Amino acid sequence: MIDFKEILEYSRKLSEGFLKGKKNKLFKEDGFISIEDQEAILRDLNDKSYWTEREKNLDQIDADREWKNIQTRIYIPQTKKSNYWKYAAAAVILFGIALGSYQYAPWDSFLPVNEKSNHQIIVSGSDKAVLTLDDGKEIELAENTSFNSKDANLANNNLLYTPQETTSEVKYNTLTIPRGGKFQVQLADGTRVWLNADTQIRYPVSFRKDQPREVELVYGEAYFEVTSSEINDGASFIVTQNQQKIEVLGTQFNINAYSENNLIYTTLVEGSIAINTSRSSSILKPGQQALNKVGIQDLEIIAVETSYATAWKDGFFMFQDETLSSMMQQLSRWYDVKVEFVNTEKQNYTFSGSLKRTDHIEKLLRSLEQTGEVEFEIKNKTIMIK
Repeated sequence: MIDFKEILEYSRKLSEGFLKGKKNKLFKEDGFISIEDQEAILRDLNDKSYWTEREKNLDQIDADREWKNIQTRIYIPQTKKSNYWKYAAAAVILFGIALGSYQYAPWDSFLPVNEKSNHQIIVSGSDKAVLTLDDGKEIELAENTSFNSKDANLANNNLLYTPQETTSEVKYNTLTIPRGGKFQVQLADGTRVWLNADTQIRYPVSFRKDQPREVELVYGEAYFEVTSSEINDGASFIVTQNQQKIEVLGTQFNINAYSENNLIYTTLVEGSIAINTSRSSSILKPGQQALNKVGIQDLEIIAVETSYATAWKDGFFMFQDETLSSMMQQLSRWYDVKVEFVNTEKQNYTFSGSLKRTDHIEKLLRSLEQTGEVEFEIKNKTIMIK
């Protein structure tokens, strides 16, 4: 008989493997699933008729009734009820998502109970931005729109600048991503930048020869994949953000600089970067994160799992011991909703888990409700937390 803790651990590994694209290695847990069962599961997962039949079965399930049945059949010691429910719910949710059991379930089955009768659909974010040219003209960019100029063009929702250098006056463009949006831009030097919701970046249309390549992250969150200095005549790449300056030679890193955080998080994935403030400087190594408190100027360097900081770029939310307040800040930007804590004590509750950014937000809210720790209600794009 498999121990419940083993199920929890296997669920965690299985979900993490899917998120990191390690699907071929998911079923190699010795002693947990037999070779025959592994082969049968993989055959089913790759059989379209299996999913068709599964969809029919899911349509016939009353999720609320089945959950109540499960509750009546599980004995939990009173002294540890809260934690057991939290982890039991997490195991069911993560294991189900990893094996695709929710893939074809009607999304309405994940709605908060008190919202099914009167629900306004909240959609996930999409590719959209406002491009401000050097002369102040504003151009809205979105899916299925076109844009072409001598400096840049829009292709597959990516704004691509023409590779070029200049010796004349540098012109600047500004790209603003609204709440509920995301976008990508490739700068004139080939550097790629992913921009999260509620973000603004200012950059040269072309870089001046023999000068550092400098851009400004005005606010928000961006992931940079910087082209090497070696192919740019030795020119370094500099990102300024409020009180700090980051200098790189060619690397991948993420900057989170939302004003409500009161902290600037700089996470290095590959390469090396130097961070400077008026009072402090430090060189980051891969797997390190610099914390810079707004107004303090000092840097704190910590070791982190970078996938949590960069998951948004790959289409996921990933939370590890995250406060509900912080989680809802991130979700509110992406789904463009307001959040109100009716019960302020819930702000500091912590949760762990993952969510595809293309999923309906109700899926996550329903999962969190099943922990028994929190309750949600949606009214006119405002999420109320009780």
